Amino acid sequence: MQPQQFILNTPTKSRIAVAMSGGVDSSVAAALLRQEGYDIFGLTMRLPRSREFLAESPPPDADDEPMYIQDARRTAENLGIPLYVMDIREQFREQIIRYFCEEYYAGRTPNPCVYCNPTIKFGTLFGYAQALGAEGMATGHYVKREYHAAYRRYVLRAASNAAKDQSYFLYRLSQEQLARSLFPLGGMTKEEVRHIARTLGLQEVAEKSESQEICFVSDQSYQQFLDTYFPAGKDLSGNITNTSGRVLGTHQGIHLYTIGQRKGLGVALGSPRYVVELNPETKAVVIGENQELFSSRFSARDLSMMALERLSAPLNCQVKIRYRNAATPATVLPGETPEEAIVILEQPQRAVTPGQSAVFYDGDIVLGGGIIERARIS
Repeated sequence: MQPQQFILNTPTKSRIAVAMSGGVDSSVAAALLRQEGYDIFGLTMRLPRSREFLAESPPPDADDEPMYIQDARRTAENLGIPLYVMDIREQFREQIIRYFCEEYYAGRTPNPCVYCNPTIKFGTLFGYAQALGAEGMATGHYVKREYHAAYRRYVLRAASNAAKDQSYFLYRLSQEQLARSLFPLGGMTKEEVRHIARTLGLQEVAEKSESQEICFVSDQSYQQFLDTYFPAGKDLSGNITNTSGRVLGTHQGIHLYTIGQRKGLGVALGSPRYVVELNPETKAVVIGENQELFSSRFSARDLSMMALERLSAPLNCQVKIRYRNAATPATVLPGETPEEAIVILEQPQRAVTPGQSAVFYDGDIVLGGGIIERARIS
C-alpha cells in the first residue's frame, strides 16, 4: 500500500500547498506528503452555495462557514498544518457557474470540472499558493503525472484504479500547471485511502460519503438550479419534432433535455423515442429511434493538447466521449483551425453529446482532448 513517489524537481523539503476539500482524498494526500517530509499547508476554496447564485441579496446564512470548510479545518488541525480559506465565490460564479448554465441553454451538456480544474483549482488557487510561498500544489485526484521521455512533455496517466481514474477531467492542464502538480493517490484504491485515513485518526473523513458530481448543485435539481439563471417570463419553449421535421409536441426549454434522454419527453408514439438532437437556433428538441443515436464521427472544438504541442497530423488513439465510457479506437483529424478537430470512430458510439469532452488517450496516457461540438456530421 505504498503511495507513488512524488518528484517536483525540487528538494524534499519543498513548500507544497494541498487543495483540501474536507473529504478523505485530499486529507490523505496532505497526510502522505507531510510524512514524506514536505513543508505543506492546506488551501480550501470558499465556493457559492446554489441558493447564493445570482441572488439579489445574500441569504441570511451567507457568512456561515460551510461544513466542508469546517471538516478541512479539523483535518488540518489533526495533521498540524496551517489551512487558508480563499473566498472565490464571485470568480466561480462568473467563470464556472455562468458557463454551466449558458451551455445548457445553448443545447449542450457541459462538464464544469473540465474548465474548473485549469482555471480555478490549478489557476487561481495556485496563484494564492505561490503568494504563500508554495513551489507546487497537490490534490486528491486519482491520476498519475510524469515527464514522458518520448513525448518530451509532462503527461497524465490514468490511475491504477480504473474505477476511480480522474484523468478525463484534467486533460486541459497546461505544461506549466503539470510541472508543479502532485497527485499522491494515483497508485491507490479508495479503500486503501480510507484505511490510511483511519490509521491516522481521521475517522470522520474516512467515513464520509463520495462527493457529488457537480459540487455547486447541492440542494436543488438541475432544472431548479438552471431556472434561477434566466428571469421569469423568458420564453424558452419550442417544438418537439422527429428527424424529418414533423412537429410532435411542444416543450418548455431545451435546457431540460440531453442527448439520449428517453423519459419525460411528453409525447407518446407507441415505441421508445430518444432525444437525438437539440437545436438552439430553432429551439427544437429532435427525437428519434435508438439507432439514430449512434454516431461514427463528430466535430470537436476548443482543443487542448497535452502530450503533443498541437494536433498537426492524423492521430490514431482511443477516445472517451464521456467520463464513465470506455475509451474506443478512433482517428483524430486536424480541423480548419488549431482549436478544431474531426473525430472518426472505429465503432459508432451511442449518444455522442455536444458540450461533453472527448479525451484522447494512448493507452493510459492522456494526449489531449476537446469539447464535442456536433455529432451526426457527414
